[in-house]
Amino acid sequence: MKKLILSLFVGLSLATNALWAQLTVTIRTGGDDLRGGQAAYIQLIYKNNTVSQEFDLNGGGGWGNNSTHTKSFQMQSVPNITDIASVRIRYDGSSRKFPDTYDNWNVDLLSVSLNGTKIAECSGTPWHRFTGESATRDCKTSVSSTTASFAGCWDSDWTDRNSKGKIARGTKISFKQDVRNRQIWQGAWTGTADDADGFRHCGFLYGTLTGNTLVGAWYEVIYKNPTTCPVLTYSGTFRFTLEGNKSFKGT
Repeated sequence: MKKLILSLFVGLSLATNALWAQLTVTIRTGGDDLRGGQAAYIQLIYKNNTVSQEFDLNGGGGWGNNSTHTKSFQMQSVPNITDIASVRIRYDGSSRKFPDTYDNWNVDLLSVSLNGTKIAECSGTPWHRFTGESATRDCKTSVSSTTASFAGCWDSDWTDRNSKGKIARGTKISFKQDVRNRQIWQGAWTGTADDADGFRHCGFLYGTLTGNTLVGAWYEVIYKNPTTCPVLTYSGTFRFTLEGNKSFKGT
């Protein structure tokens, strides 16, 4: 049986947390700056010719010559990484006031990651010069199908805090891959944090696998016995990383 070394400190939250994906974008401006007041956007282009929501990269701010900027955005849905065809930059350098003219912008580097896994990187000198006649540019993704596997039962060193703040250990998480979307993983556990007081912890995880990283939400209840209503309900988010299919760490 695979060995899992995992320390999970469960924060108490009564709010339900939806799954989300973090899109991180790094852009290096070349020899022609992005003038303040202009607008740059980014979105994902999928293989079925649909697109993601569009994100505002600069918020109207100026980016000087040879400067590097990193921005992160939370996506409303969690895309399947293998369904992404490219990343698109759209630029609007139209004049906002007289006597300004259209503002051209040179981009030397574009690097994009989804939940910590790099999905696209394009560079040049410049990679693209954005003008009124060339206001969009796509950077193709460079990811392969996910090879990491979380399947099976994992012996775990699970650290949990009971309702009195005392640390208790010992449980097992079983992960299962969704048959319809192989990047979706579900896990469940029964803990012992409040056993001494006649209560039992029970919970489950639901996340999306990108590369070797599993990100999602967890839910846990404490009940007196299987026939009673839950005493308390907690929820939160998690991020686990599988290292060489042998160890599995996260918070």
